Amino acid sequence: MEESIGSVKVVSKEQVRWNDRMDKIMLEIILEEYGFGNASVNSWKPEVYTRVCLELLKQLKQQVHSANVKARIKTLKANYFSAREVISQSGFEWDPDTQLATADVLTWKEYLQKHPEKESYRRKCVPYYDELCVIFGDD
Repeated sequence: MEESIGSVKVVSKEQVRWNDRMDKIMLEIILEEYGFGNASVNSWKPEVYTRVCLELLKQLKQQVHSANVKARIKTLKANYFSAREVISQSGFEWDPDTQLATADVLTWKEYLQKHPEKESYRRKCVPYYDELCVIFGDD
């Protein structure tokens, strides 16, 4: 599948392996576009995805398709809401330096007895959490 971006044809790959630099570029653009009001209900305007694709191609020579950007946003959104669920519990807080949800041992123990599936958040960093709060916070 191909997508035209200006005079450049971007070939879609089945799957794109995103790295921190790609996320950073994408989130910078999305935050800027958010400020411009280029979000619609539960989505972004098509030109936002196109802009991300162009910028990744320009800065990193990385070709991605709009569908790849949409999938990455969906993944980041799911991770954000899962982390936010933990952080919003009594006794938990967000540590921006370590990018981890923090609480004392007893609070973690009590929480994990009820939510064992959240065990990974004891060690799972959530990069760009503050930025994701701006982008997804009101969803």
